[in-house]
Amino acid sequence: MTQQVVTNSLEAAADLAKAVLGSPDKTVSLALNHVVEQIQSGQAELTPRQIKSLKSLLKQYEEPANSDSAVDTKASGIEVQKNAFIEKYGVQVLAESQVALTLPEGTSRIALLKEAQKLSKKLHGQDAIWPDRLSNWTEDAAFTAKVSETLKLA
Repeated sequence: MTQQVVTNSLEAAADLAKAVLGSPDKTVSLALNHVVEQIQSGQAELTPRQIKSLKSLLKQYEEPANSDSAVDTKASGIEVQKNAFIEKYGVQVLAESQVALTLPEGTSRIALLKEAQKLSKKLHGQDAIWPDRLSNWTEDAAFTAKVSETLKLA
């Protein structure tokens, strides 16, 4: 992907975000996240120089927020929760729509799924699992049983 296409993509995302959010910091953050998603999905490729430039921009918007910014504080809190979930369950991305994880001893599958559901709503504003399906699984012994030893799932 050429630098011009990356620039155009950033500008389009920034214009949309500016209209929706009305905040320059949120706009840039959304634009950068858009580019990252494009790269991760394979729809865009960057040169090492462009990646270095993008990392530099990301660092500017990842610096600690000042204490009177509730949005930035909330966002960093969500990241902490996300990282804690990843660490607790040893989540590893194997491929698109494929993960491996470890269910710690004494934990049930439904506990993991409920945590994922709660985190998904905070991170993405939507359910990770259909609520009716999650409700059905809440009553299923296979999901509510706690594992007696650490269980690796892929």
